[in-house]
Amino acid sequence: MSNLAIEAHQLVKQFPARPGTGDKPKDGKPARKRGLRLFSKKEPKQMFTAVNGVDLEIQRGEIFGLLGPNGAGKSTTIRMLCTLLEPTSGTARVNGFDVVKQANEVRRNLGTVLAGERSIYWKLSGRENLEYFAALYHIPPAVAKKRVDELIERMELKDRADELVEKYSTGMRQRAKLAVAVDPVLLPFLLVEAHRTVFLQLLRSHAPAVVRFEPGNG
Repeated sequence: MSNLAIEAHQLVKQFPARPGTGDKPKDGKPARKRGLRLFSKKEPKQMFTAVNGVDLEIQRGEIFGLLGPNGAGKSTTIRMLCTLLEPTSGTARVNGFDVVKQANEVRRNLGTVLAGERSIYWKLSGRENLEYFAALYHIPPAVAKKRVDELIERMELKDRADELVEKYSTGMRQRAKLAVAVDPVLLPFLLVEAHRTVFLQLLRSHAPAVVRFEPGNG
């Protein structure tokens, strides 16, 4: 088995662009003005390249940071690696599984924490969120209960575990999100889209306690 947790080769993602905002033509010629056409010839659709030829090799057990200014394509790259977006071209593998051809296997091997306040359910308690996501991964109830109790303890949510998430502070919600991402038992890998300093601090203090890299598993 390869020692690479994640690998990508010439990964590209393009989106249809709004008029006047697409990529510059490679031949340097100005784009045709909106509304003008010659005869019935259809103009090529303008595209915006969000990720352009990314190569990645991340070793098992490695903590890897993807840095760049706003609009550099960090979030798009993460979304392709966790199968939420399909690449326009190029290839990527997680734990040896292709993100396009073997998307279900990728999801079984990967926990993901995405930016945004709604990645967990606010009308459920912290415990109910963990139990719900464990069920989605078909974890046996007895195993899930033990794992949920362990995560609640490690993420310092024990005193509020049965309260609705909507009553949590920002820091508590972030800890709950991290717990949900590693809820499936011993997921080999964890992808985190961290836009806020509070989340980086959270990972620094809590990730070693909940993300465990097992021999031969990550």
